[in-house]
Amino acid sequence: MSQANSKRKWVVIGVVVAAIAAGGWYWRSGKKTETTTVETEAVARGDLRETISATGSLQAVETVPVGTQVSGTIDKLYVDFNSKVKRGQLLASLDPSVLDSNLESSRASLSQATARYADAQAALVEGEELLAKHYISDREMRTLKVNVTTTKGQVDAAQADYNRAKRNRQYADITSPIDGVVIERAVDRGQTVASSLQTPTLFTIAKDLSQMQIVASVDESQIGSVKLAQPATFSVSAFPGKKFQADVKQIRLKSTVTQNVVTYAVVLNASNASGDLYPGMTATVDFVLKDLHDVLRVPSAALRIQRVPEELMDAESLQRTKEMQAAREGGARPGNGEGGPTPEQLQAMRQRMAQGAGQGGGGRAGMGSVWVQKADGKLNRMAVRVLGSDMTATAIEPLRGELHPGDKVVIKLTSSAAAQANTRSLLPGPPQGGQRPR
Repeated sequence: MSQANSKRKWVVIGVVVAAIAAGGWYWRSGKKTETTTVETEAVARGDLRETISATGSLQAVETVPVGTQVSGTIDKLYVDFNSKVKRGQLLASLDPSVLDSNLESSRASLSQATARYADAQAALVEGEELLAKHYISDREMRTLKVNVTTTKGQVDAAQADYNRAKRNRQYADITSPIDGVVIERAVDRGQTVASSLQTPTLFTIAKDLSQMQIVASVDESQIGSVKLAQPATFSVSAFPGKKFQADVKQIRLKSTVTQNVVTYAVVLNASNASGDLYPGMTATVDFVLKDLHDVLRVPSAALRIQRVPEELMDAESLQRTKEMQAAREGGARPGNGEGGPTPEQLQAMRQRMAQGAGQGGGGRAGMGSVWVQKADGKLNRMAVRVLGSDMTATAIEPLRGELHPGDKVVIKLTSSAAAQANTRSLLPGPPQGGQRPR
């Protein structure tokens, strides 16, 4: 029995060892080395325009509202929407019956006042003769003089009333104050207008629609980039894909606050010789900050790639990366058997880093870097100066080395682990409330 038990014991031990070996082999064979997929795009040479965007509305450069200073009923209309008019041209007329009656009444009042004044003057002349003969007293003479003065005042008041009535009669004929185009007609024939409280607007006339202006709202964070006479382009929904030219005419200092957002009004001149643009259209304006020609262009995503796996770097980039890490940390480089760089070497590396950062220029231009794929597939980090960007593409200038059209720059890195995780997330999960199927 003891011999049989011993034999069984060794059999169990052998089975366990075989199971462990098989599990290790399965684990090693199932484990996959993590890899990184590199996506690149070719460098191109061309033009690039850097802009900031805003929205606004098209308006006529000069718009004059035409109203009436007298109340009445619209009797006749001589123009309509889009009518071209000249200065002094008749636009409409009010019913003159009431105004004519007022004019006749004031004329009659003037005639009466004039007659009384003439009678008072004649009485004064007779009084002077009677006073010389001592037929009337000085008191009576003063009364005659006061009567002349009073009637003269009545004549002046009646004359003013008559002039007012005559002018109001003239106001019944509504004329254009400028040469232009009628862009709005607010009344119809037979409509009554009242001017007792404020002058009602009957017509709106735009002086010249061949020249228009845009009033755009620019965010406070971007207003500093807008300058007088700065060129701009704009588009309207009526003509998708078509760009119109404009330039900045005025930057208004008064701000507007809407939901805690501060904006400033910028007025731009726009030519409308073709007549395609109408007042009130919504315009999307692009202020041109930079207009670059014949520059190297890379996708903007290329400048967002900061780190790549060390196994993908070429020797130069790997060495430079370790030097920069050592300069930041101020310690020895890993793997340097001599204890890393000396203090003088660290200081020199820091100076090179500072000089590189200082070559970025001012304004919107700055420093950046792109990873360039070499012929052997390794990646080399190249420091560049950012000249401008239109969000999709960025214009660059290499600070060292050469970059040519057709060279490949990295725009995306994807690890196999991340890709596997994304794939797993797309797989259907187990049914809710149940067990995973076997």
